[in-house]
Amino acid sequence: MHDSNSHVLINVAFELLVGLPLEMSQGTWRVALVYLTGVAAGSLGSSCFEPSVNLAGASGGVYALISAHLATLILNWEEDTLILRRRIR
Repeated sequence: MHDSNSHVLINVAFELLVGLPLEMSQGTWRVALVYLTGVAAGSLGSSCFEPSVNLAGASGGVYALISAHLATLILNWEEDTLILRRRIR
């Protein structure tokens, strides 16, 4: 369930832009675990802090993927830059 078509498109765009590179480097099962944990944590957090608000969509999973992607970039910065340099040359 989503609020609107734009909400679905934004979630899908972020899932593709962030999720695919993360899945290629970390594997399907790890990314699926991060995504589903983010969805559950977002839902539980929303119901705890604002119980009167209805939750729609999988934005918690998208935020979890973005966080995991940023962590992967920071932790593997040296290896990733070496790969980029080899590809460019």
